[in-house]
Amino acid sequence: MPTSPAGGQSTSAPQAAAPTVPVAPASARDVNAMDACALFPGADVAAALGTSLSDPNNTGTGTGIGPSCDYGLVGGSGGTQVTILNLIPAELYDLSLTALVDPQPVSGLGDKASMGTRVGTTSIDLLVLKVGDIGVEALGEDAGMLQKLAGYALAHLP
Repeated sequence: MPTSPAGGQSTSAPQAAAPTVPVAPASARDVNAMDACALFPGADVAAALGTSLSDPNNTGTGTGIGPSCDYGLVGGSGGTQVTILNLIPAELYDLSLTALVDPQPVSGLGDKASMGTRVGTTSIDLLVLKVGDIGVEALGEDAGMLQKLAGYALAHLP
């Protein structure tokens, strides 16, 4: 049994540190296994956007096209405004593949963010990328609400 000298210090020599193995970068999350409506319930989304659900019983509807959720929110005119949240695997984020008219950069969201109008519609489309992690797309009529929705989604990802 080793003994300590009067000063309380051990008499054994310090051991050399084990060699460190570089940690592999985190891979992108499995977006296709996510449920956007379960992750971002309608009441929480409405509260984060400073509005309410147009129908409190319809808290978000998945579209069946990947992890997506449609929300019926009360718009500025008091009518229903459909706002859509899509979660995108980071490796599929490519602004050049979208049908946006004159996309403009948006600061303060993710690593890359652009907003524009969808070709042939009046819908606004906001695409945000967190490099190596996830892409978030928000579609609707109100640019301010879309920015809040994307920010909310990114801040509340598991």
